Amino acid sequence: MSIDSPTTPDDYRAIHERDLGIYREVLDDLRHTLKNGLEGIEALAQTLARIVPMAEETQRNLRLQGDSISTHLRQHDEPAVDTPDLLAELLASLSDRERRVYEEARLGATQAARALGRHAQP
Repeated sequence: MSIDSPTTPDDYRAIHERDLGIYREVLDDLRHTLKNGLEGIEALAQTLARIVPMAEETQRNLRLQGDSISTHLRQHDEPAVDTPDLLAELLASLSDRERRVYEEARLGATQAARALGRHAQP
C-alpha cells in the first residue's frame, strides 16, 4: 500500500518517520534562523556603536576645519566657508524609532542591540 493511504502498521511507522524527518528539518531551519538573526543583530549593533561616534566626531572635525579655513580666508578678505551641520540634518530626518536607536547606540553595542530589539517592528 502507498504511504499516503496507510493500511499496515509499517505504513503508519513510515508516515511517522517521514513526518519526524520533516520536523527535524524545520527545527534545523529554526536553529539556523535564530543563529543568523542574532548574529545579524549583533553585527548591526556593533556597526552602529562604531558609526555613531564616528559621525559625531567627523561633524566636530569638519566644523573645526571650517572655522580654521574661514579664519584664514577672512585674513585675506575672502568669504568664509560654510560648514552645514549634516549630522543635525540627518537626525532631523530620522523617525522616532530610528532616533531612539541612534541615541542608544551612542552608549555602545549592548545598548544598540537592546534598542534594535525594542524598536524593530515585524
